[in-house]
Amino acid sequence: MPSGLTKGWGAFVDWRRVALVTVAAGVPLALVPLITGDFVLHVLTIGTYYVILAVSWNLLAGFTGQFSLAQHAFAAVGAYTSGLLIYHLKTPLIVSVPAGVLAAALGGYLLGRLVLRMRTIYLSIATWAFAETCRVVLTAAYDFTRGDLGLSVPSLYGNVRRPPITTLSSLLPRCASSSRT
Repeated sequence: MPSGLTKGWGAFVDWRRVALVTVAAGVPLALVPLITGDFVLHVLTIGTYYVILAVSWNLLAGFTGQFSLAQHAFAAVGAYTSGLLIYHLKTPLIVSVPAGVLAAALGGYLLGRLVLRMRTIYLSIATWAFAETCRVVLTAAYDFTRGDLGLSVPSLYGNVRRPPITTLSSLLPRCASSSRT
């Protein structure tokens, strides 16, 4: 057996390429907050969130062929952990966001240990049950989570308002289509 195969999973990774791609993508991304406004940054953040969910779905269903219905539950666990820390304990964002990430990662690890030996429909049912349990617990614990009303936490970017040009550009097609009828 070649010696490269006995060094663990790191032997298959070209670390120079990883570092090059990280620097090539990281530098422009680090400059985005400096050159854009709050609204554009807000839209890019929401877009990034949906990209992360899509990539997680592609990784699980596309590459491994497994069908999980719990991605949104892990997103909720992370978001509620961060939100509840801010709402009840008044922790700063720099503490609450990593805590939410760790809570979601821990939940994913624990659920994965339980259900990843299952196949086909059983994996789907188990992850769906986890997602529904999270939804029911978050809804039923109204005094702690505020249930279906959600939490009122400070906005990540303060008071984000749409620029007037986006409002105007969204109204013009509506006005044009209503004048034809």
